[in-house]
Amino acid sequence: MGLVWFSDGPLVPSVGNYFTIRADAAQVLVANQWTNGAIVFSENLPRGRYRVVGLRAQSAGLVAARLVFVGTGSQGPWRPA
Repeated sequence: MGLVWFSDGPLVPSVGNYFTIRADAAQVLVANQWTNGAIVFSENLPRGRYRVVGLRAQSAGLVAARLVFVGTGSQGPWRPA
């Protein structure tokens, strides 16, 4: 398997405060398929707007991970099937 991530422009460093937070999801993985699962945060972030600047995912048999935000629909603007 090979994975490639594309961008719509050059990557720009994010400035501001950073929070590290843990989230878990319980879901059944299917070989060679993307599967979605609801994540549960271990603590609440202060109310506001945020950017995701990193993601570390781990699971037995995990090949890749991505975030799907609420309201982006099943395909979203930059999301393959």
